[in-house]
Amino acid sequence: MDHEARRRLVIKVTQMLEEGNTLPVVSIEDFFEGNTDERSIGVNLLPRQHIGLAGFRNVLENISSKPQVKSVHLELTEIPVLDDPADDEIWPTACVAFVIAQASLEDVTQWVAPLHPRDVCLGWCVKASVNVPVAEADLQPGWRIVRVWLL
Repeated sequence: MDHEARRRLVIKVTQMLEEGNTLPVVSIEDFFEGNTDERSIGVNLLPRQHIGLAGFRNVLENISSKPQVKSVHLELTEIPVLDDPADDEIWPTACVAFVIAQASLEDVTQWVAPLHPRDVCLGWCVKASVNVPVAEADLQPGWRIVRVWLL
């Protein structure tokens, strides 16, 4: 585990949470850089379903590289405490992926199938007052936000 990358990520997400009205989402690059914690994503999957940290990264990066995809974000929960030695080897947990794409819900559902998501639906699914990376109203016609529940 790259502890400096972990520190940067925890600080970034902690600042979002302290704002109180920002969805704690980061890029897939921020989440995976230096991460070796296999339990940081897909935490409730059965062992036979979990494709490993490298598998999750590969699937999400492949989706992100598609020409019809604007970006992929991960919502983080269970943020470790930086100065608590008991948390030293814990990476923040990714619970949801958001795919911003000019693709149908069915297409994105097929793309994320190897991740064994619990649910795939449209939208950020947050209150209107919550700050998100891209407002749905700002998307051009045909673009949508797809929420992929990874727990």
